[in-house]
Amino acid sequence: MTPYVMLAVFTVAIAAANVVLRVGLRSVSRPGLKGMIQHSLRTWTVWLGGLLYVGSTALWLVVLEHVDLGLAYPVYIGGSFALVYLCSFTLLKERFDWPSLCGAILVFVGIVIAA
Repeated sequence: MTPYVMLAVFTVAIAAANVVLRVGLRSVSRPGLKGMIQHSLRTWTVWLGGLLYVGSTALWLVVLEHVDLGLAYPVYIGGSFALVYLCSFTLLKERFDWPSLCGAILVFVGIVIAA
């Protein structure tokens, strides 16, 4: 797998981790940090999101070994932002607004220009 393919896989994995964690934390019944921790220990989606974070972090280390940080970091941040935003309103049925969609598109265009 080439470093740039690994960067793309990492970006998707980190976005997926955020979405899966959000799914797992939607049903926290007790407010506050203690309630969230207790809920998280019993919820498989939170565990899956955590595992995705750990796995993607290992992949990020490999990416940093081969790709310039000045390229890898903007692709990671911008790409994961755009993916999480798209997943938030398509999969999680969260609020959609046009300015945020335009921002996500501009981020994607910036990634294409930087790459």
